[in-house]
Amino acid sequence: MLVYFIRHGETDLNKEHLLQGHIDTELNPEGIRQSIAAKDLIIKKSLFFDKIYCSPLKRAVQTAEIITEKNISDFDIREELVEIDYGPYDGISIKSLDAPMMNFLRNPNSIESPSGVESLQEVRERCGRFLKELSTKNFDRVLIVSHGIAIHSMFAYINHNYLNKELSWNNLQVGNCDMFCSNCIDQKYMEIKKVFAIH
Repeated sequence: MLVYFIRHGETDLNKEHLLQGHIDTELNPEGIRQSIAAKDLIIKKSLFFDKIYCSPLKRAVQTAEIITEKNISDFDIREELVEIDYGPYDGISIKSLDAPMMNFLRNPNSIESPSGVESLQEVRERCGRFLKELSTKNFDRVLIVSHGIAIHSMFAYINHNYLNKELSWNNLQVGNCDMFCSNCIDQKYMEIKKVFAIH
């Protein structure tokens, strides 16, 4: 089973460098352009998906609708795929964050999340539960439309050393509408490979 991961297209909060967790934003014009570009590459590579999983947030659903030319009724909407919950920091400029939150973002593996903010471990656990369940399914090609930290957390489930070695979220870019793939064989996920990047 080939499992494809794609991050949603750009939103105004992405563009303005504001934290964007559970806040429910829509794609901006650039995000729509990125999604169309991703759709064109998917067609060019002759990719098809017999199952589509998607975060419930609008920016992910819009991206999924554009790249697959389907609508929300065709998707399996899963809460586990939602972005990290930034709590009281949602929508706040990165430049104006207080020290506890800034420290957490710089080193989420060892710094405790501030009050009201979902921990990285919690994100990993829910994303891991989803991938473990998915590994028991019998699909050919699966598409997962999700978010930056959620996708990094799924990669951490696939490669337990992921966030501690060279593929940390500070080093591997998961840009808007970038696509990655892992082959799941006998309920085990193989090496993560980049399929394409949208510029």
